[in-house]
Amino acid sequence: MMHIMDKQSAFVKTIAHALRHRCRIAEQSTLLVGVSGGADSVALLRALHELAPRRQWHLKLVVCHVQHHLRPVAAEQDARFVTQLASDLGLQLIRHDLTPPTGGQNIEAWARQSRYAAFEQSAREAGAAAVLTAHHGDDLLETLLMRLLRGSGPQGLSGIPWRRRLSPGSAIALCRPMLATTHQQAVDYLQSLGQSWQLDHTNNDTTRMRAALRHQVLPLLKTIAPHAHRKALAISSQQRAMQEVMSAAVEEARKQVVTEQAGQCVVDRASAIRQPRFVMAALLRQLLVESGVPQDKLNSRQIHKLTAALYDGQGYARLFEYASGVTASLDKTMLRIRREGDLLQTGTCPGR
Repeated sequence: MMHIMDKQSAFVKTIAHALRHRCRIAEQSTLLVGVSGGADSVALLRALHELAPRRQWHLKLVVCHVQHHLRPVAAEQDARFVTQLASDLGLQLIRHDLTPPTGGQNIEAWARQSRYAAFEQSAREAGAAAVLTAHHGDDLLETLLMRLLRGSGPQGLSGIPWRRRLSPGSAIALCRPMLATTHQQAVDYLQSLGQSWQLDHTNNDTTRMRAALRHQVLPLLKTIAPHAHRKALAISSQQRAMQEVMSAAVEEARKQVVTEQAGQCVVDRASAIRQPRFVMAALLRQLLVESGVPQDKLNSRQIHKLTAALYDGQGYARLFEYASGVTASLDKTMLRIRREGDLLQTGTCPGR
C-alpha cells in the first residue's frame, strides 16, 4: 500500500512542480485539458483533478476531446470513454468533431493543425488561460531522435517546450507539465488508482518513424541509459536557451540585410556575407518558412546549399525551389525569396 501511495504522490508532485515552475500556471486559473482517452492524457487529467481543489491552486478544469473521425469505431469509443470520465469527475466537457480531408493531404499534419485550432476555440469559450497536453519525456526523446535523424539544427533540437503561445499572437498558453515524466510512470499512476484508459492501436504501426522509435529503439536505449528522457530534457532546455540567443542575433541580422518588396523578402548579398554564416543560415530558414515552406519539408541540406551559394562570390543567376511553390532566386547582388503566384502587394514578406 505504501508503494502505491508513493507512486501516486511522486507523479502528482512532479506535475505540480512543473505547473508552478515550468508552465507558470497561476492560482485560480481555468485550464483546458486535452484528453484523447489514452493513458498519458488520462493520467494528466487525474493528477490535475487531484491538485485542483488544493488551497494553493483552486484550479478550474475543462476537458476537451477532439474526435478526428479517422478510426470510425475505435475513435467513437474513445469519445464515449472521455465523456464518461469527465462526468465521473464532475468536469465540463467540450467535444469537437472533425471532418477528415480528401485527396493527398498529409493526414497527421491535418490532424495536428485541426486539433490545436479546436483547442484554441475551446479555450476561448471556456475562458481558459492555458491548454494542457500530455506530452511526456518519452515523446521528447522520440522527437529529438527524429529530428537528429532528419539533420535538424539547433532549433529542431530544442525539442518540445514546457510553455509557448498556443498560436502566433495568442494570449492563451500551451503547456506540457508532463515532460519530466515517462509513459510508464503515467501507466503506473493510473494502475495505482484503478483507473482504466483507452488503447490506440495505430500507435503500434512501426512503418511510421515515431512508432518505430517508440517500440524498437527506445526500449533498447533505456536498457543502456535508463534515464535517457532526463538527458533529453536537459539537452532540450540547453538548446532552447541557446536558441534564444540565436534568435536575437537573427533578428538583428534581419534588420541589416532584409528588405521587403511587394511580398518578396529581398536579402542584400553584400551585407549578408558580413554576417556570421550560421546566423544567416538560421535567417534564411526563417524567411523560407515565413514564405510558406512547411517546417517538415525543409531540411539542413537545403539550407546549407542556399547559404553556401550566398557566400560563394559567384555572380551568375541561380534558382532554388522549395515546397509550396516557394523559390529563392540569387544573382550577383540580391537573394529574393517569394512564393510563386502569390506575390502580395502589402510590401511585407509573407508570414510577417
